[in-house]
Amino acid sequence: MKIGLLVMDGARTGERIAVPGMVMLVGRAPQCHVRPTSPQVSERHCSLLQREDGFYLRDLESKSGTFLNDRRLRGGEIEVRDGDLVRVGPLTFIVQIGADQDAPGVQSADKPALPAAQEMAAPEPVVTTEAVPEATASRPRRARVTMNGTVRPAPT
Repeated sequence: MKIGLLVMDGARTGERIAVPGMVMLVGRAPQCHVRPTSPQVSERHCSLLQREDGFYLRDLESKSGTFLNDRRLRGGEIEVRDGDLVRVGPLTFIVQIGADQDAPGVQSADKPALPAAQEMAAPEPVVTTEAVPEATASRPRRARVTMNGTVRPAPT
């Protein structure tokens, strides 16, 4: 099964990023697959992991936190499901599991096909995103936050 992230903020809004294997790192460090330019994103902010039993999000002790469906991750990792919202600094992504990652408009995070942002210091970033200030209150919230097998309703 394939997993991807749909970019909801910044210059790359609407683009899908295909996860390049078993682990995808998000942060400003050169070894990260997705490199947002926002200073609110840590060098190694979070990771998305694929295992036999599902997909998991892990915060890598980031300063501003990693959020799944508006709930901050605090240590360990949490299972993600199709349609979940992941927030990294000022940026939001929608998790897409089983989506056609070979469709037009899909950028694989293991291919440096997207142009680098000018303010990036790292050479040839794989995928960059830029934060654009906008209201987040109108975003849909999903009820499928699973933590240790517990499903919780969406916050109101």
